[in-house]
Parts: sequence; C-alpha cells; structure tokens
Amino acid sequence: MEDIDAAFSQTMNREEDNETSPAQVGNQENRRKPALSTSRITLSGLLNALDGVGAQEGRILFATTNKYSALDPALCRPGRMDIHVEFKLASKYQARELYRCFYFPSVEEEGDSAKPVDEKAPLPEKNSSSPKPVVNGHSHRSRTRKLLPTEVDVLAAQFADVIPEREFSMASLQGYLMTFKIRPEEAIKDAPAWIEKERAEKLKHDKAAHIPVVPASDGASVDQSVKEDVEKK
Repeated sequence: MEDIDAAFSQTMNREEDNETSPAQVGNQENRRKPALSTSRITLSGLLNALDGVGAQEGRILFATTNKYSALDPALCRPGRMDIHVEFKLASKYQARELYRCFYFPSVEEEGDSAKPVDEKAPLPEKNSSSPKPVVNGHSHRSRTRKLLPTEVDVLAAQFADVIPEREFSMASLQGYLMTFKIRPEEAIKDAPAWIEKERAEKLKHDKAAHIPVVPASDGASVDQSVKEDVEKK
C-alpha cells in the first residue's frame, strides 16, 4: 500500500493542516471550504483486513508513508506492522554507487568496444533461437566514449565528493543523471550548479508554505506585528 497515510485523507493535499491556525481565525476570505473525502476506507476496515476475520493467510504487506507520525498507533503496533524501515536521503556512498550503475560498462560492452559498427553490413537471417533482436544502426550509448571500469570508479568518487551528505533523495539524483546519460564528465561538472538550483527552489517552497495569513479585521497594528516577526526571523 503506497502512501498509506493518505488512505484516510479528506483532501487532495495531505500537507494541509486540518486545524485552523490562529492567524486564519476571523478571516473569511482565507478560509478554505472543506473538500470532499477522496476515499471510503476506514481505519476499522483496514485493521480488519490486516488481521481480522477477513485477513488472508500467507501474505506479506508492504506499506509506505511520507508522514509516519500521522499513522494511528493501532495500525503501527507489532502484529500489524512488525518491521519499520526509514528511507533517508542519499548518502555519499549511495551517490557514488548510483553513478557507477549509470556509467559502469557491462561485460558485453567491454568485449564489443573494439568492434566497429558497419551500417552497410547485411542483416543476419531471422532465427528463432537468436536470444537478441537485430538492431540496425547505432544505440544511444554507442555515441559516447567507452569508459574503463577504473575510470568510472574515479569519476564516481568525484561525483560523490560534490553531492552533500543526506540532502537529496535518490530519485532526485537519478533524475539529474538521466539528463547526462552519455555525458558522465559533464554530470560532475554541472552538479554544483544543480545543487544550488535545488536549494534555491526548496528555500522558495519553504517560504511560500510559511507565509503568515493576517486577518483583515485586525488592521494595521497586526500588520506591523507580523512585519516585526518576519524581520526577527
């Protein structure tokens, strides 16, 4: 079950707080109408499906969540959720291994690196026993320089030195490397600029999420107090 915390959500955005902040009290314009429920799943029904009369034997349940604290204790107790694993942000070791997975040459590529591609060569006859399909032309990977395993290890270490510890997810690093599939050296060279860009976007997002909402009825005095609080921060 992916994002099990959202199974009982009443809104489409689970980041929204159900409680009204003090700054929003009395301001009718800033109040949002409660959204309709997006799920008919109840906590009682889910618990019965896990270990109640309707539970199936011989199955393993995997559940993911981005808000572990939002889960009910009855759902997380032993017998229902026995093993809890936290997936942290990427370490330097993980960044290095991810880089190696992208650019480390396979055994077939090492053996075929010395063989030139002849586009005018006739296609072989179709054979049902042939394990691989026939491809006419150049592959995407063949357009880049063949790297030796020792070269990839050196480049991977350089990439890991640039990536900060536990700041970016593996998915974000993978998305970044996908834009440099045939440019391993440029992936290292452009990494600092990418890091600064991601930090700036995160800072902008955090500021937008914590903008204080001032009730219109409080007047200029409240505006001044909010301004002073912002300046202190």
